[in-house]
Amino acid sequence: MATYHNICATGLRRNLKNNPFALMLLTSHEKLNYIHRRLSIFALLFGLIHGIGYIGIAVADNVHYRLAGGMYLTGYAIITFTVVIAISSISFIRKKYYEWFFVLHHLCSIGLLCSIWLHSQNAAVYMKVCVSLYAFDRGLRMLRSFLNSSKFQIFLWDDDLIYLRGPKPKSLFFSLPWAAGNHVYLNIPSLSYWQLHPFTMVSSPTGDYVEMMIAVRTGFTKRLAGHVKKSGSVKQVLHEEEGKLGLESSSCKSEHSEKQPSSWSWSPISLDVPSHQMTVLMDGPYGPTTNLYNNYSYVLFLSSGVGITYTLPILKDIIQSKSSKTKKITFVWSCRSKSLFVAIFNLLKELMKDESQIQLDITCHFTNSYSYKEIPDIQFLSNKNFYLRLLDGRPLFDHYLKPCLEEAQGQTAAIATCGSESFLKHVKKNVTSCVTTSDDLFQHYEEM
Repeated sequence: MATYHNICATGLRRNLKNNPFALMLLTSHEKLNYIHRRLSIFALLFGLIHGIGYIGIAVADNVHYRLAGGMYLTGYAIITFTVVIAISSISFIRKKYYEWFFVLHHLCSIGLLCSIWLHSQNAAVYMKVCVSLYAFDRGLRMLRSFLNSSKFQIFLWDDDLIYLRGPKPKSLFFSLPWAAGNHVYLNIPSLSYWQLHPFTMVSSPTGDYVEMMIAVRTGFTKRLAGHVKKSGSVKQVLHEEEGKLGLESSSCKSEHSEKQPSSWSWSPISLDVPSHQMTVLMDGPYGPTTNLYNNYSYVLFLSSGVGITYTLPILKDIIQSKSSKTKKITFVWSCRSKSLFVAIFNLLKELMKDESQIQLDITCHFTNSYSYKEIPDIQFLSNKNFYLRLLDGRPLFDHYLKPCLEEAQGQTAAIATCGSESFLKHVKKNVTSCVTTSDDLFQHYEEM
């Protein structure tokens, strides 16, 4: 039983966003989360073996009365909480019903700790440590969220795309080291005090603003989109150059707009869309404190849809870094949304103006039912070291993986991928078929 207590305690500690293991191992909670999941599986197996074994002993000794009282009752509770946590953590269920998963996970974790505490006096010392760490972690996250509050302007770019932008909080937590590609947990009190959702920041640590692009799906994002559409007013988004995106509404145009500075040196558009100002609480940033891709000679970025919110800030950081060891970057992105495609195209076009010795090869795949050629002002661009190509249809990853690995022979290479689960599986399959034992390739897969 002591082994089970140790596994539960260690598994809980490794899943805390603020835990000593992350500091000692100089790693992030995302990587420790893999260990947390494996330890949880061991805890479930040990718990089932322990519980079923004791029930079998009671039946064999013909002492059935014990099964209805004493420590058996708390044992049943432990098994119940553990099984509920395990079932709700299944990938499909967790993603489809994230909000229910979030509530169940925390309620069952509290119930599990209390049940183990009552189940055995020997477990009290372990559970006291767990409860203390859990309370500290939740308290620190709540404090950080309130200190990181900011007024965000939220824009509904499209029926399936939300853009958020607000001043970067001046609190201590955003002043600590963080890197491009980090994420925060968002809470919008006017929608719900109890819901936290992770989103990747498109902005860089050096900027004055926090920016995010969010795909509208079910649950929180759908309610947020509905709230902005219902309560927001139609106004222009940070006008910089009228008609820049070719997406303006012909029926209503704002006569007055205010040019505001952007952390990207790029104002995302002259566009009539519903927008609404809301108070946003942010827990974070979470993720690496440095951009590790600066250490690789060849870097390949693969992303789809809003998965570009992870790869794009890292790309910009490498381009602007003075100490980067990167020689060439291949950046591949596929997208179906016209508004997102045009917005990112203009951002990449501005990025190409940066002076850098790094060779940058960008290919954007437009996967809608019509061609990108039907979108105004979208065309192939190039200069001394940068190439920006536009293609219709889905990308064939072999066309990008093989040349990258061939060029990187004898040198370091890295691949960063961000997208849906099916997108990542497809990429992994192609990487497995292309990579040989002699390739020095770092791989990272980020699921949206």
